[in-house]
Amino acid sequence: MNTKYFPLIYLFIPCVSASPACQCELPGFETISSQAFLAIQSAAPELGKRNLSVDGYRITVMNSGKNLSVLFQDPSLPLTALGSSSSKPALSVELSAVNYKVVSSNYVR
Repeated sequence: MNTKYFPLIYLFIPCVSASPACQCELPGFETISSQAFLAIQSAAPELGKRNLSVDGYRITVMNSGKNLSVLFQDPSLPLTALGSSSSKPALSVELSAVNYKVVSSNYVR
């Protein structure tokens, strides 16, 4: 084994764990679950109905068991803040966790 590559291999070992507790993110990479992807894909047309584009939003998916909530929010707001900013309206979309159909959607103030 060529030793000049050993440190690079060592760097990736901690991120190989299958444990959900391993939340390693490398610069330039984002991970997303298939459930979150399907939820975002189902919720995004609700933005279009309001003449908004998904571009430029921070998207958060929350699972409450029976339903999923997808929150489209201005990324400049702190993670602990809920609501719209002066430049971007926030939108919350509630979906069925079974079939990803929209249950409701509304602006978040």
